Amino acid sequence: MRNFLKTTLAFSKKVATTGALFETSRHVVAAITQPVTPQTRQVIVEYGAGHGNITRGILAKMHPDSVLLAFELHREFCEVLQQNVQDSRLRVINDSAAELPRYLAQYQLSSVDVIVSAIPLTILPPDLCHQIMREGHRLLSPNGTFMQVLYSLRALGRFRQHFAHVGYQSVWRNMPPAWIYTCTK
Repeated sequence: MRNFLKTTLAFSKKVATTGALFETSRHVVAAITQPVTPQTRQVIVEYGAGHGNITRGILAKMHPDSVLLAFELHREFCEVLQQNVQDSRLRVINDSAAELPRYLAQYQLSSVDVIVSAIPLTILPPDLCHQIMREGHRLLSPNGTFMQVLYSLRALGRFRQHFAHVGYQSVWRNMPPAWIYTCTK
């Protein structure tokens, strides 16, 4: 309960950029991490790592040789994540998701297999939203998947502008109920 209250307080102070008051439920984590597999080495990117709720779900499913680049804008969230999640496959990046190309080059990675996003695309400036989606699409491998959790279907048109195939599912066992978008090239 103490962690729940601590997280709620931290998220509420940053609601304009986190887009949430609560961490996602285990049901959302299970749905959004579906493309992560322990059978194959993958390059996985997480946008909006927060305190690591989804991050831990990704790491639990990842292949031992996979790598996870976890982007988070808020320095204090990065510090919590680095303290609470110890895994050599994880790279915590205190920067914008728009900077993905620079970090792929830094880590000598050419493409991404899975992008898992919890950033609030519906409240970001439209130009930034389109840049993140455009770059995500461009950097995905041919069979790559972009997963996004949002709290409405308002962004459906934005996803369809960038991805050939866009599906979605609702997750009612979350506060608030969530929509998981699954986007592929």
